Amino acid sequence: MKGLSLVFTIGLVVYLARQLGEIGWGEVFTSIPRTPWFYLLYAGFYLCAPLCESVIFRLLWDCPARRSLPALIKKRVYSRYLLDYSGEAYLYLWARRSVDLPDRYLLHGIKDNIIISSSTSLLIGMVVLLGLLYGGQIALPERLLQQDAVYVAAAAVAGGSVVLLGIRFRRRLLSLSRSALVSLVGLHALRLVGLMVLQVMMWATAVPSASLKSWLSLLSIEGVISRIPFLPSRDFVFMGTGLEVSGGIGVALPALAGVLLTISVLEKLLNLVFFAFFSFVRPDGGEKVEVDPAVLDEG
Repeated sequence: MKGLSLVFTIGLVVYLARQLGEIGWGEVFTSIPRTPWFYLLYAGFYLCAPLCESVIFRLLWDCPARRSLPALIKKRVYSRYLLDYSGEAYLYLWARRSVDLPDRYLLHGIKDNIIISSSTSLLIGMVVLLGLLYGGQIALPERLLQQDAVYVAAAAVAGGSVVLLGIRFRRRLLSLSRSALVSLVGLHALRLVGLMVLQVMMWATAVPSASLKSWLSLLSIEGVISRIPFLPSRDFVFMGTGLEVSGGIGVALPALAGVLLTISVLEKLLNLVFFAFFSFVRPDGGEKVEVDPAVLDEG
């Protein structure tokens, strides 16, 4: 599996290098965003998910954000570059060392968070995609829109049914209290909406000449790719797909290449810096977080 993932990633890199070479490396580099607002928005986009999760685990484990945030950033790096959910395995091992709660309670918190996050992401993703599709905000050929509308609607119904079944049998699937689960759904919904808004604002700031419809179309493509399970190198897949459809969504190819390449480099650079820093520096000092026993009753 790891070998296939490596071959797939190498193939993507070669393909993207050829695409960028055909555009012209000089033209791509001159299209790199210059406005500082792009980089400020990217900083918010990068930190949005771990900050939201730090609030979630403060709720579940009474663990301060300053203690959990480094582990949550490393968790994302593991999930991005090893396998999906390998980051959750790392988080569990970190929590056993760092949070004074029973192992079973830690495991239930991580497991329930995965289920709620995936379900909320699926539901919101489908609602947004359907809204954009039927609102005419996705720049695709009319023929494809007509053919795919029925399939998208069917997928939305199927996804909604899965979520409803999960709610119906939540006591068998989930361990947290109803109030904790409702809080998790709300926090994940805010995270997802916040990420989408920041992403569109970031793109629009970098290439103000493109229309909002263009960026919403790109957002819908990213939403589909991000929900394909166990897909290696999603950022490269998204970059390649975005470059292929740039003409169809009305964004100049060099400009889109410059934006997507900058985002990919920034993500990898920040992941490397934070992972290396938090691997050698432990903000928690190696001591366990003392937890109020009432947290166990609330869960």
